[in-house]
Amino acid sequence: MKTSVIDREQLKTQYGILCQALIPAQNTERDAFNLVHCEVPADGRTQSHAHFEPEVFVLLRGQGSLKLGDRVQAVEAGSVVSIPAFVEHQLENGGKDPLVFLSIYSEHASLAPLPAKANLIAAPPTPNGPLHLGHLAGPYLGADVLRRYLTLRGTQVYSLCGTDDHQPYNCCEDFVIKIKNALACTQIEFQNFVRPSKDTAYQTAVQKVVNSLLQSDKLHIRDCPTAHLSNGEPVLESHIRGTCPTCNVSMSAMACEACGEVPLHRLVDPVHVATGESIEFHSIPRLMISLERHRAAITSLLTSGSASASVLQFLRRTLSRPLPDYPVSTLSPLGIPIPQTKGQHLDVWTEMAASYVALLPPDAPFMPFFGFDNVFFYTVLFPALFEACGRSDLIPAKVYANEFYHLEHRKFSTSRQHAVWANDLLAHVDSDCVRFFLALDRPEQNSTSFSIQRFEEALNEHLLRLETVTGKLNTTPEGPHHARAPHKAQQQYLQELASQIQDMESALHPDHFSVRKAAAIVVRAIDALEVFTLSYPDERQMALAGVCTLAQLCMPLLPSYSQHLFERLGISPQWFREPKTSGFHLGQLADGRFQRSSACMRHYQIGDMQ
Repeated sequence: MKTSVIDREQLKTQYGILCQALIPAQNTERDAFNLVHCEVPADGRTQSHAHFEPEVFVLLRGQGSLKLGDRVQAVEAGSVVSIPAFVEHQLENGGKDPLVFLSIYSEHASLAPLPAKANLIAAPPTPNGPLHLGHLAGPYLGADVLRRYLTLRGTQVYSLCGTDDHQPYNCCEDFVIKIKNALACTQIEFQNFVRPSKDTAYQTAVQKVVNSLLQSDKLHIRDCPTAHLSNGEPVLESHIRGTCPTCNVSMSAMACEACGEVPLHRLVDPVHVATGESIEFHSIPRLMISLERHRAAITSLLTSGSASASVLQFLRRTLSRPLPDYPVSTLSPLGIPIPQTKGQHLDVWTEMAASYVALLPPDAPFMPFFGFDNVFFYTVLFPALFEACGRSDLIPAKVYANEFYHLEHRKFSTSRQHAVWANDLLAHVDSDCVRFFLALDRPEQNSTSFSIQRFEEALNEHLLRLETVTGKLNTTPEGPHHARAPHKAQQQYLQELASQIQDMESALHPDHFSVRKAAAIVVRAIDALEVFTLSYPDERQMALAGVCTLAQLCMPLLPSYSQHLFERLGISPQWFREPKTSGFHLGQLADGRFQRSSACMRHYQIGDMQ
């Protein structure tokens, strides 16, 4: 029996109100559901928030109003309100006394069936430099982890990436080679990796999509305010800087990294990046798409709610005003030419959307991974173009936008050479070490910051400890040398292993995908294995069940190490819905890979890898 008492001294601030966890209480085993006592002060309100768990509010005292998505309803003592997963909600006290309620939720999300097919893409890197850890931690690791997990679970995944060749930067073939090498060394794989500037079949397919848009009257040539110098010379958007009209920070004309805005000609105080000369906007004929005509398609992601808080905030702000016409042609000399215009080429973002239309199989959900600075293109421009092309099946129901990954609290930057280059680090450290730390530190909801010290600490604290634990399983023979684990302890450990599998299935489900949560579950599995083996060193068979579960959990995150563990256990790699407890043939579990990486890291500083 578990008994909890409401104690005002135990109330803590959460979501802007006072809360006390009742079931489970602190330091107790996990329960199927959680019960929290909550109090909203007079004239107070909870923070507006959403989460992957369904939740129920039971109002005990007071009255107020509950905003649930776009609806507001009155609530009072005796009201019971069911709040679906991912729906933003806020409870406001409308009386002079505290509003008291119980929050009931499950730690485990109610999981929808996995899709039979999926189109999974990662934003293409620009080959104006090699990949740094900021690139890997963002779209590429995330896309690879989801690809591996869905494939394990039987989903037919088509994964697509490539290089963004037609950007007006200093791009070269050597950087393409380094980009592909960095992805391969990090075990990041795509079924199709396209080269737009080299692949004539790709160019033909994209032109066919654009011609179809023109023939169906979805694109129009209209006057468009376009950047020029005072002497009348046109300037490419990528060569302009100014101030964002929305958040008042310095930005390039392409997109504001702070708020995601693409202001086009609304940029404040625009100047040429190289010369500082003021920019003027003069209208010239360009090929345009009306985004307003596709408002319903753009709004669909907002109503589904399957995106980060920053993405949803961007969409609300964007959809609160008329949507602009977007120029799908550019004055850049690079890219795919548009015969219907005078010397203009296809905008790189429109080219990207057209390539998805041409290359992605039908009737499979579109799952894009990208950095937040690209949010306008993936959530506004692309849905409009997909609908215009008759490919509404590609309008995303969920998007995976990461925030910025910093290097010692400053943004990774290829142009400023402020980076830890992936190829340099991977030359010294096992790729699974890199994947593991970037998974722990991935900037999903907020920006995070890389440091060599934290990287070494995580390597030593978790992976070296794991090698020590598994190494002891090879050196401690099973026999009557220690007390056998009582039945209850074995049962509790098996329950923990089953919970780890269930939690990993929740963390990696497309509806609430989180690489950080998945990495935290791996850490939890390491902790549980260490505690069990230290407490019951003679229970090798049960410990091997823990190693097998750990190998399974590592499959999407640390694929090479996972393969090693399965081979040493004599088990074929697969996803077990329940812990496997027999059939092991023990080989050498610890091979020293993490020790070697740790030894290499002691000799390097960030400056050695920049």
